[in-house]
Amino acid sequence: MLKTNGTAKIIIFANNLTATIVYGLYKNVDYSLAVPILIPVVVGSWLGAKTAVKIGSQKLKIVFQIISALTILKLLNGVL
Repeated sequence: MLKTNGTAKIIIFANNLTATIVYGLYKNVDYSLAVPILIPVVVGSWLGAKTAVKIGSQKLKIVFQIISALTILKLLNGVL
């Protein structure tokens, strides 16, 4: 689970970096908004990754399943 999550993060990072460069080249980035948001996002990502590594794959899998189930219930609640 940890290796899968780490692999997904590097793919997402590469995707976002590429998009950021392209948008930046065309001057379509609002840096006055992006920079203040970037700081808590980086801190949250760092804490999340550190927590995931600390709790291990088995517990991370359980947390993922609980969050997935809660998300499904919330989505179904909106449909029903």
